[in-house]
Amino acid sequence: MKINIVYIFVFLSAMGLVTACTQDGMTDNTPLPEGSCPLGLNVSIADNGVATRATPDGTWKGDGTESVTVGVSFDPLTKPTPYRYTVIDADGSMTSENPYYWQNTYDNLFVWAWYPYAESLTSVGGNDDQSTEAGFQAADRLCSDINVVLYANRQYDIELYHITAKVVVNLVREGIMADGREAIVTLGDARNPIYLYGSMYFLSFAPSIGDFSGFSADTDGETGFVKPLKVNAAGEYAATYQALLIPQEIGGKKFIAVTIDGVTCYYTPPAGTYLEGGKCYTYNVTVDTSGEVTVGSIEPGEWGNGGSYDLTAQ
Repeated sequence: MKINIVYIFVFLSAMGLVTACTQDGMTDNTPLPEGSCPLGLNVSIADNGVATRATPDGTWKGDGTESVTVGVSFDPLTKPTPYRYTVIDADGSMTSENPYYWQNTYDNLFVWAWYPYAESLTSVGGNDDQSTEAGFQAADRLCSDINVVLYANRQYDIELYHITAKVVVNLVREGIMADGREAIVTLGDARNPIYLYGSMYFLSFAPSIGDFSGFSADTDGETGFVKPLKVNAAGEYAATYQALLIPQEIGGKKFIAVTIDGVTCYYTPPAGTYLEGGKCYTYNVTVDTSGEVTVGSIEPGEWGNGGSYDLTAQ
């Protein structure tokens, strides 16, 4: 996955929606009437597996409840000005009560976008309770590449990418879970917290168009543990849980806590293990009757195709 953003904004290029924007003869450095030509945008979610929010199936509700931050600048050295755009249909068409208006037919814009809408790209997150569908959806963060938009584009399509890390925990229907008994799964716990907040950042003041900047945990921010969402499990699993996390290092931490009949086992990833944004990490956990925990080991995959690691009881 490639993401190029660093502020809560996505440089969005231009598109004119008003009749005045398309008049003949306005193709060369022609000033436009003030407030006559709003920047027109459509937004979509990259097909990198299973999308989560803008609705779990990767489409937009389009009911006016989904807002995107759009950052606009005339050059990449200048901090972008944020605008709030709202998705108005399932195709990702957007409108704004206070949009950016084209000023001149010769203008080039740098544009990028961030979902959900926020006034700042620093210290975002805090979604520790994802045990409901609403809580899970609210934890997702998406952003776009930096886009260079010309006035001639008129209407511009922006593609968003997931930049959170998706974690899936499958409890295999074997051993102590053969009878489908209840288990409590958390990511981190009260004694072994993980990071809950993250920030976007630039790798330079003038990132190359299309280059990913970054989104990672605020290591001096609030910590805690995450209650994942329990979802329908496939036949070989007694239960499946999933959560969306801020990208962060988890090596050497008691990352997954599984409690069955009052006994808790932990998965501690090896040193240097890092959760990457836009990746899915799937842990297929088997707990035998003695409480020993094992997991098959494969590489992390794209959003819809997870990987898993060895899990040991501690």
